[in-house]
Amino acid sequence: VGTVWDQFLMSEAVDDAGALKVRQALLAGEGARTEIQVRNRHGGQSWIDLDIQPVRTDAGVVSGFIAIQSDVTQQVLMRQRLAAIFHAVAAGIVVHDESGKIIDCNPEAERVFELSRSNLIGRQATDPRWRPIGFGQFPQHPASPRRAGAHDL
Repeated sequence: VGTVWDQFLMSEAVDDAGALKVRQALLAGEGARTEIQVRNRHGGQSWIDLDIQPVRTDAGVVSGFIAIQSDVTQQVLMRQRLAAIFHAVAAGIVVHDESGKIIDCNPEAERVFELSRSNLIGRQATDPRWRPIGFGQFPQHPASPRRAGAHDL
C-alpha cells in the first residue's frame, strides 16, 4: 500500500499511453489495470501487467493504493512475434470464434477472398453462400467482386 505510484509511472514508464491511463484513473480515485512497458533495474525494458486499486478510509477518502504487478514480458514478446507472422505469412488465415463467426483475418486472406477485413469480420464459416472450391481455385463468397472464372490459377 502506498501513494507513490504517480512518481513510479513518471520515472519508470516507457509506455506513455499506458502510464497516462493509470495516472488518470489514480487522479480520479479509481483503479486501473493495464499492460505497461517499464524500464527495469538493469536499464532494459520490460512489460508488466499492473493492477492498481485505491484504498479508502471508512469515510470513502482515498488514503493510498495497492498494486499487483506481474512480469509479462515473455507473453508480450510472443504475442508480437505471432502477430508479425500472422500478418506476413503468404497464406490466407481466417480466425473463427467458437460459434464459427470470423473474428480476424490476415492481409493474404483479404487478397484471396477479395474482401476487406471489415467485410470478412462477422461472417459465419457455415454461411451456405460460400461456394465449394476445386483444385487450383480460391474460395469465393457472393459478396466478392470476382467474376466467374477469375479465381482459376
